[in-house]
Amino acid sequence: MFKFIMNYIKLHKLKFFLYLLITSFLIMLGLISPYLESIFIDGLIYTPNYNFLFKITVTILVVSLVSTIFAYFQNILLLELNTKISFQLSNDIINHLKKVSVLYLEQYDSAYLSNRINTDCNTIIPFFLSNVIKIFSNLFIMLFCFIWLTVHYGLSLILLISCILPMYILLYISLKKPLYNRNLDLLEKQSGFFATLNRIFRNLKNIKTKVLFTETEDLYKSSFSSLFKSIISFNKISYVFFSLNNLCNSFLHILIIIFVGIKIIKGEVTLGEFTLISSYSSMIVSSINYYLSLGEDYQVSKASYLRLKEFINIDIEINDIEIINSIDNITITDLSFFYNADENLINKFSYTFKKGFTYALTGCNGAGKSTLIDLILGVLNENYSGDICYNGVNIKSLDMYTIRKNLTFIVEQDPYLSMDTIYNNLTSNIKTINCDSINYLLQVFHLQKAIDSFPNGIETIINDNIKNLSGGERQKISIINSILSQADLIILDEPTSALDISSSTNLKSILNQLKFNKIIIIVSHDEDFYNICDYIIKL
Repeated sequence: MFKFIMNYIKLHKLKFFLYLLITSFLIMLGLISPYLESIFIDGLIYTPNYNFLFKITVTILVVSLVSTIFAYFQNILLLELNTKISFQLSNDIINHLKKVSVLYLEQYDSAYLSNRINTDCNTIIPFFLSNVIKIFSNLFIMLFCFIWLTVHYGLSLILLISCILPMYILLYISLKKPLYNRNLDLLEKQSGFFATLNRIFRNLKNIKTKVLFTETEDLYKSSFSSLFKSIISFNKISYVFFSLNNLCNSFLHILIIIFVGIKIIKGEVTLGEFTLISSYSSMIVSSINYYLSLGEDYQVSKASYLRLKEFINIDIEINDIEIINSIDNITITDLSFFYNADENLINKFSYTFKKGFTYALTGCNGAGKSTLIDLILGVLNENYSGDICYNGVNIKSLDMYTIRKNLTFIVEQDPYLSMDTIYNNLTSNIKTINCDSINYLLQVFHLQKAIDSFPNGIETIINDNIKNLSGGERQKISIINSILSQADLIILDEPTSALDISSSTNLKSILNQLKFNKIIIIVSHDEDFYNICDYIIKL
């Protein structure tokens, strides 16, 4: 875990170094403060005078003020480091997952994934940053206090404290595995609970239509019940840990009070020294407690780290380096695809798509139309046999990321639009922008009136959280973007599913004009579209 996180720390090494310096300085002030307080008490009792009172009070005030100021900057630095590094880590995880197999990602709910990544990143980074210096600083504090107490009061007090140490160690060893296992279970249950909640919100319309109020409430309650049991289970073991720890602390504190009390009765220790011994003994106990709590926190962070490593260790999909400048033909030979080894969804499919033609891809639901499109685009690149070639080059040898970005365009039923302006979505990935063409297409697809109704017109931000565009309007924006694009391959998946009749008719006319320098594949159950297609492929 240390090496893994240090790679991110290095990106902020200046701020991290400054954080270490400030923290070290605050530790020194923390050791000085009890000493000043002991001098203050002894001075008032044994040599009281106003001059001494003024000087020691000012000194304590200055130390307190300096500590407060530096603690402020320490907390701000720690907040910045935690926030930025957690974001960078989550960003790297997300970018990695973007390039792993689609089949792997489909097994996870999107809300589960987002909650899991966010929770785990915001667990291990704060743990590391908070403890990277505390591990050494608490050791330094403990050794300093041990040495100071030994020099001034002999080994008897140190031996007394040392007798309790095995109890702390035994406590951690006994409970570390249950803490880890129950925390791991809690993390999974939390992610699952938020996935359930997201699923309910995502399907509110279907729930209302089918009146699934009771069923979804039962699902939500069941998910909460699992989460609740996990929360109780984890906190029970956590409370046991801290209760036993506090019991050890109380026992040690009583022994110290008895020891110092005897010294005071004998006149070997002043009242000021008593406060100093008590403070330094408490610091030793606090350091011991820190290492115990570190053990628990480590088990929590270890679970998060291993969950993140599970994602990081997933192999990314193959994407080679060869580039082509155009797509003139796509040849598919003996293509078979399977989700499981027992049954092929697509079996020995062969076909050649050529530029200048429009193709209709038909078939009943579940026949494999969408899967075939994903295979042609290289989005699905496993669990298949046979060959898919662009211009005679197997797509396994091509840089499909670059090719998909520059040479292909797919219009989906529910298209992905950026949370950007309508204009930028209309012109996304278009090198040469023709404003007249944009205005013409907005009129053709009856989108101009809807855009004009927004206060900011075409500069309106598309907002997925508060949907300000209908499904049909979103689909029209994607269609216009595809028409304006320089793509050689355009795929339209049920392009009329949310279009009005006039827009659908105009789309057919435009596609007829576009096809002469493109390969157009239309996935549709709308038989009216077959009239503009040169070939109909039934799966």
